[in-house]
Amino acid sequence: HYDTVGYQQTFPYSGVAEMIESLVDAKIPLHIATNKRSRPTLLILEALGWLGFFDQVLSPDSFVPPLPNKAAILAKVLTEANLSATDCLYIGDRFDDYKASNEVGIPFALAAWGFEEDDAVFASESIRIETPNAVQILNALRNQPCP
Repeated sequence: HYDTVGYQQTFPYSGVAEMIESLVDAKIPLHIATNKRSRPTLLILEALGWLGFFDQVLSPDSFVPPLPNKAAILAKVLTEANLSATDCLYIGDRFDDYKASNEVGIPFALAAWGFEEDDAVFASESIRIETPNAVQILNALRNQPCP
């Protein structure tokens, strides 16, 4: 269902499209590391008109054998794009995102607009971005504390 019609029912949070476009305009390379399977991820991005905005879109099943977790995906993003972890910022809305970013040494920013868990566990250690706002993200990239 998700691969045929379910992906069409995905709608972005208000302001996310403008945020992505602003980051692209600012020449910030964007990558996606997701636990979602590759096929629906690509279908969602294509349906939203966002596929061309991202340098890489990686899922566990982007590799054979599939990668075991999000930390392994993030490590692949760093390797394949020849990036230094401390020059990056991983934006996520789940505690698992936070754990994965810490595991590979990428500073983490909490996307507070989409968070669905109790963020009290790690909010004090994270950059917190309240709304989809490219300026906040750019400032976080410039001033991020490195783990």
